[in-house]
Amino acid sequence: MELAASHSHRALQQRAITVVRALYDRLQTAAIALAEPVGGEMAVRLRMSPDRPGVLQEPLNRFLSHYTNASGLVYLAFCTPEERAAVERRYPFAEYGAVQWQTPGALDAFLERVRRLDRPPVDRIRRAHRTPPVIWGR
Repeated sequence: MELAASHSHRALQQRAITVVRALYDRLQTAAIALAEPVGGEMAVRLRMSPDRPGVLQEPLNRFLSHYTNASGLVYLAFCTPEERAAVERRYPFAEYGAVQWQTPGALDAFLERVRRLDRPPVDRIRRAHRTPPVIWGR
């Protein structure tokens, strides 16, 4: 059982590396990051960026904002109510999100639009909040 899980993890990681590299090759002026929620944070697992051309980075202790980064916003759009409440306790909207969204209602309306899309609106999020793009591959 453990061997099968290890093989599955390696296959998933290899697929993630392939997607990040392909997106970077296509969008070389963009920073590409693959992040996952871990312990209430959006932990960056893989990254490629123009500041280190062609280098696949596996950063340690690098985290993304829930309120201003595409990965964090997509997470907020699809997480459970309990997970959303945990983010709000750790990163209160008034302190971390109000500058970008002004009101919780504006954020909630945006997240509702994200839920209705076929894919996350990466470019719109990046333009609206001047954050480096985070590209989600299929």
